[in-house]
Amino acid sequence: MTNHLHVVAATTAATLSLAMANAMAATAPAKAPTPDDPSAMLASVKQSPNAKIGPWLDNLFQEYRLAKGKGVTDKQFHSKIQGVHVAGGKVSVEMYAKNGAALRKSLAALDATHITRVGSLVSARVPVSALGKLAADPALAFAHAAMAKAQQAKGPVISQGVESMRAATAREANNVDGSGVTVGVLSDSFGCNPAPFFAGTPTTTLQQDQNTDELPTDVNILKEGPCPLTDEGRGIGQIVHDVAPGSPIAFYTAWESELDFAEGIQRLQATAGAGVIVDDVIWFEEPMFSDGMVAQAVDIVTAKGVPYFSSAGNQARASYESVFRGVNVNVNASGNVTGAANRVARFHDLDPGPGVQVLQPIVVDPEGGASAFTYVVLQWDQPFKTSTTYAWKKEGKTDAEAAALAKGATTDLDIVIYDYKGHLLPQCPPGVAKGITCQITGDRNIGGDAVDQSAIYYSGPPKGPQLFYVGIVVTAGADPQHVKEVYFEEAGTYSPQAFATNSGTAYGHANAAGANSVGAASWYTTVPFSTSGKYPPNDTYKTPAIAPSLAPCVPACLEDFSSAGRIPIYLDKFGTRLADAIIRENPAFTGPDGGNSTFFFSDSSYDDDDQDGFNSPLSAFITPPDTDPASEHPNFFGTSASAPHAAAVAALMLQKNSTLTPSQVRQILQDTAHGAIDKRFTSERPAELNPITVIDGYNFDAGTGLVDAVDALDAVP
Repeated sequence: MTNHLHVVAATTAATLSLAMANAMAATAPAKAPTPDDPSAMLASVKQSPNAKIGPWLDNLFQEYRLAKGKGVTDKQFHSKIQGVHVAGGKVSVEMYAKNGAALRKSLAALDATHITRVGSLVSARVPVSALGKLAADPALAFAHAAMAKAQQAKGPVISQGVESMRAATAREANNVDGSGVTVGVLSDSFGCNPAPFFAGTPTTTLQQDQNTDELPTDVNILKEGPCPLTDEGRGIGQIVHDVAPGSPIAFYTAWESELDFAEGIQRLQATAGAGVIVDDVIWFEEPMFSDGMVAQAVDIVTAKGVPYFSSAGNQARASYESVFRGVNVNVNASGNVTGAANRVARFHDLDPGPGVQVLQPIVVDPEGGASAFTYVVLQWDQPFKTSTTYAWKKEGKTDAEAAALAKGATTDLDIVIYDYKGHLLPQCPPGVAKGITCQITGDRNIGGDAVDQSAIYYSGPPKGPQLFYVGIVVTAGADPQHVKEVYFEEAGTYSPQAFATNSGTAYGHANAAGANSVGAASWYTTVPFSTSGKYPPNDTYKTPAIAPSLAPCVPACLEDFSSAGRIPIYLDKFGTRLADAIIRENPAFTGPDGGNSTFFFSDSSYDDDDQDGFNSPLSAFITPPDTDPASEHPNFFGTSASAPHAAAVAALMLQKNSTLTPSQVRQILQDTAHGAIDKRFTSERPAELNPITVIDGYNFDAGTGLVDAVDALDAVP
């Protein structure tokens, strides 16, 4: 669930795999094959006895039943499905009820825990063994797996980002340390105390961090995550404490469900008294073209005077976005039968010109691993029943009124994935499996949410880069006006070979009107480090040297994975189409990432903490691997790390002037950010610095530039 792009060796491998993918695409057929008819496969999912809980939870339930037949107990059961978190035999589930009170009663009878209800909206940790009963419950309208992603990547351990932002200088000049300003944090967990992420590397517990002043003693955990988890929230707390050591910290897990995440934001403000809030989580099903539950919660606390910061994301521009162009095409009538009579299906036409192409060529590469796994989240510009219900509930409507006023999707779209011959990949078996290539798709949408959460799992045969085709099919209803896909690579790479639009990926609450979404620049590509010629140290192991090529990073270079914005909002929170699309400035600005932590997550090649001439125990990118893993501090990469750096500067600002409004905090941080960041950084030899277009001091990749604490505090009236 974490971002591994911070491991330099892995970044290099990703670049190499793209070259292989491009070479393979050159030999791909000039014209895509005629696809199989997907209707029978999709119907088998949408009309199954467990259809109400969706394909992911149904797959999980079938996996559990197989394990149970082999003697595995409920608490021993562990799912092999990536992205579905099972802890103590229970799984987090988002639900929409026909009768909210009745469903809550049913869930209690099923031994579900952590039940959150807002009218017809319900979430809970449900025993995996009870998913079949949940699917059959007449009080349930629909449900899906709660699937989220954190946006990451001896003596005091201080993030180098403090120096990147000149935070210590700002504190001293203004006699502030954040005292009196509680920073609320939302992430996966805070006190699960995981073991070292890699053998022999440093780790600490929550209590140890408090004993050594890595965290304040007054940490208020309102709700802990479902352990075991990674304590990414504690890593965020360490960064806040590095920048604003006087600020108390409050925590609420964002790992239960989208609904509970939204309610947790409001509890941090109302119960914990948070003066600043920061998070690093994206729920895949958050709306792209309207404001969902979490985005609405962000705007609620912002209206109450609390500045909100969110990680922009780590998907760069891994997105396809287009006007929908519906076209009827002939498809093969049945599976792999050659020569069967053709049928007609309605697809999205990927070709913006006069041609027709309904299949996008994709190269999937395990990159030497056992398998490749990518989520493909498809959305279209129609209402979400969940978020429009939430909007009406927050307007004070009764459960019945909100359900009646809420709008849902009127079209059912699906991602369908084919092999290089145009044959449908099979639906994944329970728990997926080794040595198989398959897909998960088939969410039911009409009357519900306009999202299809699909995935491709590729583990051969064969091994190595493989060509696939992806299409968007209209299963029911009229054509939408716009569609958008965002890809989340969990293992291996997923590389579109044609029709790539390279659109923004900072969607959901990062694109809320009240959010300050934050891009990421690794500390060593920020001044003063980038211009010092000293980073990375010991860069004599391989040639050419990297260090000189960092000099153009002034004031910084953006991480290659940092998510871009410019995602249009077509509908208001009630599901009503706007006269004109709204484009928000997202990200707002950029913060540093990759700084030292006591435990999170893995060591970078770009520092040598003990100055022994060996940079990392995990990578030979700069020097031979360090044989003493305990001698190097882990480094916390990703927009998960950049967002708390910026949020903590806001805490310093509010201590200096507690009357600042969220809009004033945002404006000051934007106006005083250092320079327009006009390059993205990819670690190579020499480093790749790819240009970013800047217009009037702003761009949708890095915002207005790198947050500067000195200038921001000087600008506070």
